[in-house]
Formats: sequence, structure tokens, C-alpha cells
Amino acid sequence: MTSNGYEPRARYEHLVVPLDGSAEAERAVNLGKQLADASGAKLHLLHVESQWERREAGVFRQAQEIAAKLGALAEVRPSGSDELPPGEVIHRYLAELGNATAVMATHGRGRLATALVGSVTAGVISSGHAVVAIGPNVPAGPEPITRVLACVDASSFSESVVAEAAGWATALGAQLWLVEVVDPKAAPAAAVVQESSYVHRLAKELKATGLDIEWEVLHDDRPGRAIANYAATQQGTLIALATHGRAGLRRAIVGSVAGDVLHSATVPVVVLQPQG
Repeated sequence: MTSNGYEPRARYEHLVVPLDGSAEAERAVNLGKQLADASGAKLHLLHVESQWERREAGVFRQAQEIAAKLGALAEVRPSGSDELPPGEVIHRYLAELGNATAVMATHGRGRLATALVGSVTAGVISSGHAVVAIGPNVPAGPEPITRVLACVDASSFSESVVAEAAGWATALGAQLWLVEVVDPKAAPAAAVVQESSYVHRLAKELKATGLDIEWEVLHDDRPGRAIANYAATQQGTLIALATHGRAGLRRAIVGSVAGDVLHSATVPVVVLQPQG
């Protein structure tokens, strides 16, 4: 652990792509393969099998065929007689593997956060796992990752994603960027300068750990839009951000900023809900 507490998270050993037979879910396979090859992680294709599906098993056969082509592992986990939610089954599988994360496609429908993310993805995020999410505007074959954007806002909550972003940057040999969005309408000029000093100081602390890091301050009254637009200007970008979660309110699992980013970003997004 470094003196400033921003040691990169240990690289993931397992990347899990849940498949349910939908074209949306299959969109995550290419990214999962790309990330696994670049980081040295093992790729798993997981199907959560319901009681009804057990009579057919068509989705699992499909997963096996895809896995055979990619050199991945195809796994099936039953939801059980009590029909556990798929998100809970995926959570248990990730915990079983240890040092694992999921790569999942989001739905991008409607205005609520869960409609943007999907209840299964939201369930995995709420269980404490970081998820690499692919929104509806991300190409089926995304560019190799060369830059990771860690989104911060001068709060300890947002800074919790720095170690996650640094871990991905290290594993992928990518450059780490710290990005903050300041609302020019709500903050006087002096405050904007102060915010710039914050992100500059944070970047300086991280550089002391040996990371290749840069920083940027964006000015917009909609942080999610600003982050997505900025990421779109550079090929090979991976966005990383922390999101709030409220127990019992599934729609609050992904906050408005994260929801806006996922809905409009043309690059993958790592979403982390800090625990505790």
C-alpha cells in the first residue's frame, strides 16, 4: 500500500460474461475476450439456468460453442428451486472464483436507472462487484483500451474508483486520466480554479506511485454528458466511475450521472458501488 492509499487494485484473474440468449448479452463477448487477452485473465461465459430452461439448455449449448471458438470456459449455474435472481447467482459465481469481475451489456431503455442498466447488471453492482458495462451505443468490436478515465468530484466517495481505474490501466498497459466535471453556472471562477487544483494535486500524488497519469477538468452542467462526450474524442477509452446505491431501492443502484454515461457513452464503462 502506498502512502497516499491509491495502490492499483490487483488485476482480475477471471472475467465473466453472462449469456442469456439475447443479442445484447452477446455484445459483451468481444470486449470480454479483448480484456482477457490484454490482461492475462481467464474468460468465462456463464449462463444462469432457470427451472423452465433446464428442459432445453439451448443457451448453454450456444455458450459452449462460443467458448470453444474463443478458448474460454463455458459454465452453467442453476437458479435453484427457489429461483434466485440471476444477479444473485452471478454474484455467487464471481465470489466463488475470487478476484473476478463481470463484463455485461446494458439495455439502454427508458429513463429510470434500472431501465438503462438492467436489473441483472444492477443486482451484480449492488452486491459489491465492479462491472464492465457496455451501453447501447458501444460498437460490437470496441477499440483496444489505451486510456482509462477515472471520474472524480473531490469526494472520498468518487475517489474510491481510483484504485479500480489504476488497476485496469496497469493490467492493460493504458494511460490513467483523472477527469472532473465542474458546473460553470453553479461555481464562480475562483471555485473552478480550486477544483482544478484538486484534480491536479490528486494526479501528482498518483504520479508518485509510478503510474502514467494525466488529468482534465471539464465544464458542463450535466456531468454524465460531459464525460461521455469527452471519452468519445479519444479512441480506446475505458471510463471508470463510482455510483451510489440505496438498499431496497433497485432503481437507485445506479445514480443519474452513471446512468447518463452508460446511456450515451460510445465506450465501455466500469461501474463500482463502494461498500460500507
